[in-house]
Amino acid sequence: MLLSLLLATSPLLLAQQPVDGTNSGAPTSGPGTPSFAAPMTSRVGTATTTVLTAIDSKTISSVSNSNWNDNRFRAYWNSASQGFVDGLVKFDLSSIPNSAIITGLTLRAYHEEGFGNPASDPEVRAYRVANDGWSRGATDNHPGVAEALTTIMTGFPAADLVPVDFVLDVSAASWSGDLLDDKLSLLLRNEAGSVGRYSYVYFYGSDGSPAPPELIVEYDLLSLVVSNAVAGGIAVIEVIGAQPHSICLVGWSQSSGSTSLNTPWGNFTIDLKFPIRRLSPFQADAGGYGVTTQGIPAGAAGRTVYMQGLVVDPSNQAELTNSLKVTVL
Repeated sequence: MLLSLLLATSPLLLAQQPVDGTNSGAPTSGPGTPSFAAPMTSRVGTATTTVLTAIDSKTISSVSNSNWNDNRFRAYWNSASQGFVDGLVKFDLSSIPNSAIITGLTLRAYHEEGFGNPASDPEVRAYRVANDGWSRGATDNHPGVAEALTTIMTGFPAADLVPVDFVLDVSAASWSGDLLDDKLSLLLRNEAGSVGRYSYVYFYGSDGSPAPPELIVEYDLLSLVVSNAVAGGIAVIEVIGAQPHSICLVGWSQSSGSTSLNTPWGNFTIDLKFPIRRLSPFQADAGGYGVTTQGIPAGAAGRTVYMQGLVVDPSNQAELTNSLKVTVL
């Protein structure tokens, strides 16, 4: 149904105001008409930064599966019989939309003074944990190591409560599964154990005091932006934060409101009322940025339409953009 509606052609009557009242920050269009076929630089859409506090932490040996269930987040190596003694930390991602495009992740851990640490120059790397099914207090087997997310870090502080930032390589892993199950577990491993060097560093665990680890998450949301909505001009319609090479379907209506639709890609509730018309489909580039243009009739000044997009990725999964109220100037 939505596909057929979106495939019905009509001229666009296109300044911009989201239906929900949130300013989505439309860019000012430059001179000339953007070319859809030209290479595009990935653009920042609805950029958001949030800081999550760890919900759990513990330490587990990679060989003996010994568990340390104290408020200490270790990166330790003692002997071959213990192997890597890895610090695990878990974060709840439920506050981040499943459709978020992760653009930055920083694990911030706070050094714990004492016990002679950092001892013997530990070499620490952060990893994603393969399985989130561990918890402090339980006797868990080591949950496994997935992708390496940082290079080796050295030179840790000795003073108490000094923050240490592990900047994670977001391109090293797919985060969609973590967003869907709302959990992300990370691990600090002392790579000095690879050469059998006894060394360690301690950070505070997830207890509320004195300083639990934090995850600084930067992400973009899929967004529809319209600019240059001027009578007699050429409007610019952009989709930002899509999956690479997605197909962008943008519809418009003269009325807003909740409408439930069954589509080939699932059931959606859109913010447009019948009749709904569409623009010609256009494709996002490798950076997830799609753009098209549309001429506006000279007599359309003062007219208002409501717009929303449906974006279909190469795996045939679809997702709605934000909706917009667009009034022609």
